[in-house]
Amino acid sequence: MDNTFEPTVGQQVDLFDDNSINGLFEAAADSVEEAIYNVLTSAESMDGPSGHRAEALPLDTLRELMDKHYVPVPFV
Repeated sequence: MDNTFEPTVGQQVDLFDDNSINGLFEAAADSVEEAIYNVLTSAESMDGPSGHRAEALPLDTLRELMDKHYVPVPFV
């Protein structure tokens, strides 16, 4: 009976070093954070159907909130 779920001797698994994978996760988190800032700061006010209006985020208000509440998360 052939059991395809049993490992064979010829299989090999490549692993990343823990130090390099942490750097990869930090770079991914930094790029996501930057993308969020780009979306928040580049939005414009717009009118939608049925008279709905979405206002752009006031950049001065965003700057004040970031100065007051931003807490950087250190990667260890």
